[in-house]
Amino acid sequence: MAREARNRATHHRSSSGQSRRVAIVLNPTAGRGARDSIASFQSALAGRGLACCLLATHGAGHAVELARSAAADVVVAAGGDGTLNEVLNGLMQRPEPRPILALLPLGSANVVAHEIGLAKAGPEELARLIDHGAAEPIYVGQVNDRYFIQMAGVGFDAHVVQGVAAGLKRVFGRLAYVWRALVEIVIGRRNTYRVLVGAAEHRAASVIVANGRYYAGRFAGAPQARINHPDLKVCLFERAGRLNTIRYALGLLMGRLHRMPGVRILSATSLRIEALSAAGRAEPIQADGDVVGHLPASILAHAGPRLIMPSADRETTR
Repeated sequence: MAREARNRATHHRSSSGQSRRVAIVLNPTAGRGARDSIASFQSALAGRGLACCLLATHGAGHAVELARSAAADVVVAAGGDGTLNEVLNGLMQRPEPRPILALLPLGSANVVAHEIGLAKAGPEELARLIDHGAAEPIYVGQVNDRYFIQMAGVGFDAHVVQGVAAGLKRVFGRLAYVWRALVEIVIGRRNTYRVLVGAAEHRAASVIVANGRYYAGRFAGAPQARINHPDLKVCLFERAGRLNTIRYALGLLMGRLHRMPGVRILSATSLRIEALSAAGRAEPIQADGDVVGHLPASILAHAGPRLIMPSADRETTR
């Protein structure tokens, strides 16, 4: 009992010897019930003696600024995958040692929450993990000057993301992406991309660069990808056209995408993606569900911050 009490006491301290500080970067527009979740989370933190402050965003990009300047030992992204991406980018602009990153999932998809086993964890459980110091080093991707935690893509999925209006996303959630995917299938774009991995050159109709195994919820796009592994999985969709796009979508839903003809998955720590037509120079790049730029793109695997996750908690309690 005395040893457990000493361990809990050290978890309440930062490297400076002060009580651990928690900053909550909140996207007020993310998810239903956000207000109740935040109130429960703040109460759970207070019950464990953890000081916290609430920082609400006022628009796109604001979470980057808030995370970059937050005076905290743990920075919590309270929102969806887009909010988490902005908080990650803010933390990556800070010198080492960076604050620990945590996620309170409030968005429509919460792919990263599924990836790390937090999707069903409530505010009280997240507060407990923060209290226990359950953080693990992770790797992230960098596309040009932007970091991503789960995946980046060009081609079909990037056009879907680009076509979903923010208002439609807030009202309909994931259904907005389903609708836009159907629109993109009807449009039937047939762009081709050059993908350079080391000395090898590949051609693809769409590309997803995965840092984790899940895509669009709990669908396994790249089963071997792990957020705590130092490489990225490059998923090449080699066949263009409406029928192939539908076939790939069905393969994803059935968990067989990685085994399908016309799908090749490579491991890489760096790659470059270029469009092969002049029109393709305006091709969007999506990262963690938001458009972050246009081709060409250089993508690198990069050491990231420590991330609060249940697996790290299991390791500390063995």
